[in-house]
Amino acid sequence: MEQPRASAPPGDGTAPAAPDWASRASAAVESFVELVRDKSLRPALLALKLVLIGLVVAALGTTVLVLGLVGVVRLLTHDAFGGRVWGADLLVGALLVAAGGILFRLSRRTMKADNHV
Repeated sequence: MEQPRASAPPGDGTAPAAPDWASRASAAVESFVELVRDKSLRPALLALKLVLIGLVVAALGTTVLVLGLVGVVRLLTHDAFGGRVWGADLLVGALLVAAGGILFRLSRRTMKADNHV
């Protein structure tokens, strides 16, 4: 005599097949990993990219500023002051101190407006 089957045949809708359950579980894990990556890794990479671009721009700006000041001092030394370096240094130094004083005054005014002082 034949024994009756204890389980239903696959595909009759009563129980999911094992491969279907495994693929759904792996899809759920994959979607969770993508969600975590989208919420954490991508913003961190964007912030890192912005910081790196800012550092490169700051380095290039500093280089251009220093080379420009060196050029101005050399131009003033040879053309305006007849080889006397102290005159060019005095003039450029006075201009830089004046610019620093103006920026300092503007920063103090901004701080007072924000009630920080």
